[in-house]
Amino acid sequence: MKKNLLVSIGLAATFAASAQVATEAKLSFEGTKNGKTTADYYTAQSASVIKKTPESSVTRAAVNQTLIGSSWNIYTALVSESTCLTYNPEVGMLMMTHRQNDDKTGHSGIIQATYSTDGGANWSEHIVSNEAYWGRYPSGVIYNPQGNTNPNEAYGAFYGPIVSQGGDGWVGNYWTSIKMDGTNAVDTALYNDSTGVKYQNMARVTATSTTDGKVRVVGDSIDWNNTDNGILEYTAYLNTGTFNESTKGFDYETTSFVSDFELDGAGEVVGSVFSYTAWSVDGTIGYFIMLGVENGADANHRTFLPIVWKSNDSGASWTKQAAMDWMDITTITDRILPTSALANARPFFTTANGFDATVDINGELHLACEISSQFSDHQDSLAYTAVLNPYVSFFYDVHTKNGAWDAIVIDSIYTSSYDNSDWSDSGQDPITVDARLQMSRNADGSKIFYSWMTSNIDFVTENQIPDLYAKGWDVVNNLETVATNFTGGTAFEGFNFFSYMSDMTITEGSTFTIPMTVSIPTDKQLDPMQHFYVSGIEFTTEDFIDPSVLSVKNTEAINHSLAVFPNPATDNINIEVSAQNNGTATVELLNVVGQLVDTQSINLNAGVNRTNIEVSNLVSGVYFVRVTVNGVSSTSRVIVE
Repeated sequence: MKKNLLVSIGLAATFAASAQVATEAKLSFEGTKNGKTTADYYTAQSASVIKKTPESSVTRAAVNQTLIGSSWNIYTALVSESTCLTYNPEVGMLMMTHRQNDDKTGHSGIIQATYSTDGGANWSEHIVSNEAYWGRYPSGVIYNPQGNTNPNEAYGAFYGPIVSQGGDGWVGNYWTSIKMDGTNAVDTALYNDSTGVKYQNMARVTATSTTDGKVRVVGDSIDWNNTDNGILEYTAYLNTGTFNESTKGFDYETTSFVSDFELDGAGEVVGSVFSYTAWSVDGTIGYFIMLGVENGADANHRTFLPIVWKSNDSGASWTKQAAMDWMDITTITDRILPTSALANARPFFTTANGFDATVDINGELHLACEISSQFSDHQDSLAYTAVLNPYVSFFYDVHTKNGAWDAIVIDSIYTSSYDNSDWSDSGQDPITVDARLQMSRNADGSKIFYSWMTSNIDFVTENQIPDLYAKGWDVVNNLETVATNFTGGTAFEGFNFFSYMSDMTITEGSTFTIPMTVSIPTDKQLDPMQHFYVSGIEFTTEDFIDPSVLSVKNTEAINHSLAVFPNPATDNINIEVSAQNNGTATVELLNVVGQLVDTQSINLNAGVNRTNIEVSNLVSGVYFVRVTVNGVSSTSRVIVE
């Protein structure tokens, strides 16, 4: 039961009150903003977004998935804030950390590092923990000795919590390491009831490695065995490891960050269960981030906001940063709304669809995050977010800039998280499929990349058939790529779950390859899960363009309209395509799960063009007609009787 509580709270982002975690406030807004109604707002925001559906973005047909390993069950991949995929450019090594392959002996809590030194074409593996303890939720990073270019001389460092074999719940953490030639294994289990061990749980979040030879991971003080009684105090821990040449392992120091969150009426803290760390490539500049409602905040800041500390000396000292003046960031204020319970709109930084942090070439902090509207400022409802109906949510890169804060929109999503009961064992909670927003950077930090998963709103309203999206930002020249659907239109369309994005991209000349994995359950949550490396997710320098051009492109992209009749249909579907110019259209018929049933190509003349598809031999049910003209698609739902 504790395991499911962890999953529920972790994915819902807050721990104010269990009812608030389980169900966010969903409503059709009643308020107005700038003289517009909620309906006006939704329509305007929908029109302003670069892509509303996967078909509107560029599709890269070169994407492929390669099976690289498995795990005994689904729990290895639940939390996107774990560092399960990483890349080190000095030795050209990719590494995925996960619970061991399901065909290996032992038990499900043994940790495995699966790695590649040829860009993901071939993979090898090391077992990095022993059978003496049950490891969970692993993270892993690559430590590379200064000046080394030999992959066998690098080290892997691995982290995660330990669960009791006797059913006593969470009991500590494992910090292990291994030289990547398979030698010098150091396997340390830190039990919270042992003398000299600092009480700490869930040391697994935002693990990092920097070129100064440091490795880091974040843990917390929460008693995960007693969350039914509420979380009354929250301290986060930054664990910093320095390589020890004598032991061939790491010596760790722990820095504590004590929250000063507001308390609700039950005395529970109003903040996120996750804290994060991010570092410059050389490890000189570091940030530590909490999310929550800070005690004593004024009215504008009495909401879930980042609480940030900064170090300019490799973590020797830390300075708490001033509260974010979000009121001056129009990118945010233009996209939040008042509610019936809160007259003045406030942003709410939520981790419900993922959250990530990195540091760019200039030492500035970047937060990849979802920002909703706060629902209420009542003491017991501060953890509620308002959800637009119909659903739309915005992803941002919120970043520091010369001592202030600024933001860009990454993209929007139109399908909400999906609670998948098909993967759940009897009596267990559904497994949530969220967008898993993550962030990466190139080797010098001049370019930032983002990834997420979302489904085609033309087919579903929840994230049931997710595709992999990515986008890049050149922070030096302020150029952006189009947010791109990399799996739409491929053999992997709508079948991408539990994605991980490497914290570092692979740079080859003018091409930036974004390493990613997806993990696919074979049946239920306690059945094996398969891990796939996804190749072909890449941008080139030519893909980065002026952001203002993206808006122009979006306006010009509306080049046709679609009409389908009769509906319902029994024998034939008539299709009318009204085109602005002469050209060619691809007409596709898809079933309810997105599989292609029929396709044809038609020549277009400016004006109305007609064709039809015979459906008399099809099984009765829901189908979709999709028409694509010059890379822009429109879809219509039709029922076949």
